[in-house]
Amino acid sequence: MVRLHRKRAEELLRQQYYRPRELADLLGTSVGFINHEVSSNRLKARKFGGSTIDIPRAAVLEWLATRERANVGPH
Repeated sequence: MVRLHRKRAEELLRQQYYRPRELADLLGTSVGFINHEVSSNRLKARKFGGSTIDIPRAAVLEWLATRERANVGPH
């Protein structure tokens, strides 16, 4: 049986691009949710043949900021 090495959060935080599984692991969510956000064009990603190849770190930060602003009520 071969064990796959999963990257630690510290390693993931330094990456410039993420695979959907890596981002889901980092954020504690499902790959399905990440793929849904990509397919809904809320999270920008590079695709090939309909499959998500990678998600730029800058796009992740922008997406997280947008989600945070949407969850903040009026002052």
